Amino acid sequence: MTYGAADLERVFAEQLVAVGRALSAVGGEYMLIGGLAVGVWSAPRATKDCDLSVRVLATSEALEEALAHAGLEVARGDLVRAHAGGEAVRLRRRGRADEPVVVDLLFASTPFEIEALARRRPLRVLGVDLPVATPEDLLIFKLIAGRPQDLADAHLLLDLHRSELDMDRVRRWCTDFDVEGRLDALIAPPAG
Repeated sequence: MTYGAADLERVFAEQLVAVGRALSAVGGEYMLIGGLAVGVWSAPRATKDCDLSVRVLATSEALEEALAHAGLEVARGDLVRAHAGGEAVRLRRRGRADEPVVVDLLFASTPFEIEALARRRPLRVLGVDLPVATPEDLLIFKLIAGRPQDLADAHLLLDLHRSELDMDRVRRWCTDFDVEGRLDALIAPPAG
């Protein structure tokens, strides 16, 4: 099956609703991070995955049951290990292995991730009410990840939101994750 842009948005929205329903059923906290979140705070860009930072205090079994009840299954990763160790799993809608978009749950375990969840903002994304990481926390997530697209996203976030960012807080967390060099390179004036 071929998916156009409208189809991709619809599938993303349906997946987000299902994941939100499952996480809410077990009292989970969650927020959008990743490329889709960057698009919320800047200009949307193409992405085929949806990254959610999640914190679930319920058991892995309860979460797995809630996901199944919402029509979702783990497509990659081990839910029990990810839940216990702050790792990630990839979800898909049950019986929809051909869908080109996926949802990744990244289990929050560090003090930064837990603090960022407490600071999330409710927004409307693809027609779905969804908590989203603040631009400041998203910048930190992107600097920690450090891949080329992440650094490009971090640069965009800094350019668009510099005046509202608490740069002391950003530096504190970058130092904690030993990525302050990435921050320094990002905020250094261009050579020339």
